[in-house]
Amino acid sequence: MINLVTLLALEGHQLGVCCINVAELYAGLNPEERPRGERLIASLDYYDTTRNVATLAGNYQYDFARRGTTLTPPQMP
Repeated sequence: MINLVTLLALEGHQLGVCCINVAELYAGLNPEERPRGERLIASLDYYDTTRNVATLAGNYQYDFARRGTTLTPPQMP
C-alpha cells in the first residue's frame, strides 16, 4: 500500500487520510515498517471525519454487504 500511495503522490495526485485510514495503516504495519509508515502519514493531508460521515460510511458498508460486496474504507465514496 505504501508503494501505491507513493506512486500516486509522485504522479501529482492530492492525497490525504482520515483517522480510519491512519488506524488501518498502523494495524497492518509490522514494527520494522512503522518508520516508513510514519513518514508516509506525515507527508499526507489529514482530514477530520464527522459523525455524519462515519455513519454514512457504515451505512454504505451495510448496504453493499447485503449485496455480497465487502467494502473497505479506501473503496468508499
